[in-house]
Amino acid sequence: LRSYLRAAFRAFDLDGSGYITLDELQHVLAEGPSMSASPRGGQMAVHDEAARFAPTMPLTILPDGKTVEEVMKELDTDGSGKITYSEFETYLMSEFARHSQSG
Repeated sequence: LRSYLRAAFRAFDLDGSGYITLDELQHVLAEGPSMSASPRGGQMAVHDEAARFAPTMPLTILPDGKTVEEVMKELDTDGSGKITYSEFETYLMSEFARHSQSG
């Protein structure tokens, strides 16, 4: 499981800095981790249409109703403005345990 968490962390850490910033979190949650690596892919037409309305309709609301900023606050437990791998792993392991017990 931890190897999957490490791979997931790397998908969010777009610049390889060893931590996840709000901008990286926003990008991956809104567009996916590989969108920048595959320009003009088949799903870009929807993104282009959404981008046209971006100034009036921010893409920060996630399917569960949380904003990216709320997710950042939950993950960034030390308040540094960056998510470390340790914070990422701790959060996801606790979510995994919580969902395993309820299911």
